[in-house]
Amino acid sequence: RAAADAVRPLPEPSAEDSADAEARCFAPPRPPWAATPAERRKLALEHFRTLEYHHVEVLEGQAAKMDRLQALVKTYDPNQDRQMVVFVSEADLQPAMDLACRLVMPVDVDSLGPRTTTAKWRQALEGFHTGNIFILIVASSVSSRRDFDIGRQAASLINVDFPDSVGSHLTRSYQLASATTRIHSFFSRSKDGECAVKLMQILEEAGHDIPADLLEVWSA
Repeated sequence: RAAADAVRPLPEPSAEDSADAEARCFAPPRPPWAATPAERRKLALEHFRTLEYHHVEVLEGQAAKMDRLQALVKTYDPNQDRQMVVFVSEADLQPAMDLACRLVMPVDVDSLGPRTTTAKWRQALEGFHTGNIFILIVASSVSSRRDFDIGRQAASLINVDFPDSVGSHLTRSYQLASATTRIHSFFSRSKDGECAVKLMQILEEAGHDIPADLLEVWSA
């Protein structure tokens, strides 16, 4: 199913969203990962079906992605109760930090990357847990670590860098998103094209809209 409005910005979160944001973010932990890959996939897919706001946006190049990220930061206006997590490639880590620091106070932004020290890692996570960090920018390469866990679900999750597989995309959503988290995943024709068919299958299986631009990637 194609949805022409799949890439439109979502409306501003309502007052009700803001009021219960903290309760959602500190929701009880989900069951631990099952032992087998099939069981893990089943848990992640079941959770994926519960997502109310999941948008795949076909974008090409750093400039287009940074422009879209800027628009989303302005739309969602992250704050202590509506925190945002942004996943980027290592090459985009500093540009994303620079962009975020222009839109909110620099003290409200932090990042995690492959060269982040243990002390800095703990400081960033503590800031995110307490609500003092409004935007946490994470290099995708560190999210694949077995011990990766930021310990709190985000109000908005922006995948500027699409995960290296659809399975990783499901896992990331399972770990970091509640049913009401606003998720935007940027999909590159040149970099992510091999995932198009599998992604469309998962979107359809979960009952989510398949954007027209993604159908074009598959049919090209």
